Amino acid sequence: MGGDYYDVIPLAHGKYVIAIGDVSGKGTPASLLMANVQATIRTLVQFDLPLAEMTSRVNHLIYENTGNDKFITFFWGIFDPATNVFRYVNAGHNHPFVLRADKSIERLPKGESSWEF
Repeated sequence: MGGDYYDVIPLAHGKYVIAIGDVSGKGTPASLLMANVQATIRTLVQFDLPLAEMTSRVNHLIYENTGNDKFITFFWGIFDPATNVFRYVNAGHNHPFVLRADKSIERLPKGESSWEF
């Protein structure tokens, strides 16, 4: 058990939420906190809110219900295969990289952004 989180959530209109997170600490407390994050995310994405607003709501809920000794880093976004656009927010997680078919590597910009394949 641990606090790692990886998820792909299908949305309406063929879009997908892609989420990666990590809770500080290990074992049962970390896994329970991450389970709460997963439940919060899976609930919020059904309301079709802007990604930044959903991120703020997740942050607020976790902050209000977690002690000062725990924190979560989080990266998530919505991929639209119809337009090949990935809108994302990085909430303190390691900066993600894109590995292209030609084996080139690109680092995604910080914060909230969009990226086109």
